[in-house]
Amino acid sequence: MGSELRIMLVDGENAGGLPLFHEESESSLALLNAAIWVFDLVAFAFVWANPAALALWDSPSVDEFRQRDGTPQSVGVRQRLELLREELQHHASIRENWTLYPGGKPKVLDCTFKGVQLDNGHVAMMVEARPIELAQDQLPALRLVEALNHLPFMVSLFSADGRSLTHNPAARAWLLKVKLDEDFDRDLFLDMFRDRTGAEALRARALRKETSWAQVRMRGRGQRIHSVNLRRIVDPLTGAASLLVTHYDRTKTFRLEARLARSLARERTINENQRQFLSLTSHEFRTPMALIDSAARKILRVATDAGVIERAQSIRRSVARMTAAIDKTLTASRIEAGKIAFNPVESDLVEIVRRSVGVQHELAPNRELRLDRVDLPPMMVDRMLVEQCLDNLISNAIKYSFADTAIDITVRLAPHHISVTVANDGIGIPESDKPKMFNRFFRASNARDIKGTGIGLHTVMYFMQLHEGTVLVRSHKTWSVTPPMQ
Repeated sequence: MGSELRIMLVDGENAGGLPLFHEESESSLALLNAAIWVFDLVAFAFVWANPAALALWDSPSVDEFRQRDGTPQSVGVRQRLELLREELQHHASIRENWTLYPGGKPKVLDCTFKGVQLDNGHVAMMVEARPIELAQDQLPALRLVEALNHLPFMVSLFSADGRSLTHNPAARAWLLKVKLDEDFDRDLFLDMFRDRTGAEALRARALRKETSWAQVRMRGRGQRIHSVNLRRIVDPLTGAASLLVTHYDRTKTFRLEARLARSLARERTINENQRQFLSLTSHEFRTPMALIDSAARKILRVATDAGVIERAQSIRRSVARMTAAIDKTLTASRIEAGKIAFNPVESDLVEIVRRSVGVQHELAPNRELRLDRVDLPPMMVDRMLVEQCLDNLISNAIKYSFADTAIDITVRLAPHHISVTVANDGIGIPESDKPKMFNRFFRASNARDIKGTGIGLHTVMYFMQLHEGTVLVRSHKTWSVTPPMQ
């Protein structure tokens, strides 16, 4: 039947008191000049058409007409046909203007719909249609009507005292669903709301200030939350003040937002508990780590045996790694809580880099760390945060590179920035992992078997953003953990 008459939500219920349609009725209907056809609203099938309807639909025969696709296609038309189906149970006929598209060409028709019952018990509708000739200046209005008919949200026009004037199909379908009569000759507007007092205040505000808006409980099963917009306009037929009301059901969104808010509150509580636990635990670890390091230093001062010295140095390196891990954990916790202090002072960046390289060389004495730098003017940086950035980058370079390769640290002065580059020859970074490198707790897919927390680069990026700087990652090649054979 064209895109305007293809959708109907129906079941197989008996049509009740609807008149029966039989094939023998064809002889009398075929003589009429009006286009008449019958559409099965259960099977979505074209049943019959008189010669005028066949001409309208450009169909050579009833048999061909019956073979046409009646598949549902439009939500807007679905709503209109649902209303027709319900209303045809209570009215002998319904008259509306429809735009149909036989052969893809629009035709504006004055349609009269009647409900009928087929021999197989299906509900059907008999459509009698006559073409409407529209003047050129009427076409914009037709487009506007079609747009309103297909809107998924409800649009209604009420008089100032709440009497029903007109509704788009979505609004009419909703009124039917909540068992409200659109022809009700009293204050239908207030009947749509659970809170009539609130609705009255909403209407009064719109009539006074031209517009009003609220999220309110509407009629319907359970708690239905609608977003409602009111605008005062003039009724074009009477010239009286009226209210244009648009509303849509936000119940699912409202419930989802409420669940998300509860989940977010629980997540914040859990995160806060975790931060407090990490902070407390980390501080508790610091005391025994300091005692162990102090004992190792005393051993080194008095030891003469090379084996004892080596073991004491190994203990100190292990304590330093443990302390660094604790510091990273505490830093990540402070970042999450927004409690990172940023105190830039005039500093010698080269000296900060040199000191960081020295610390990392003590922790990995067997690795070659090569520093290539230029003289720099003093600059404003937070020394502690920059040192943590460098410690993270250099320790990562050592951890993820091959043992017999060197780590290159380069400091350069450009016209508008200063760069510090840490380069290594190692397992590389998979291309697919690069966009996530600075996410908290993220670890590259080829580094899962190497110990790490996944918070180092996240911390580096955060600290550089405090300095209004940034971090760039470049991977020229991706290796496996084991160097490839030559």
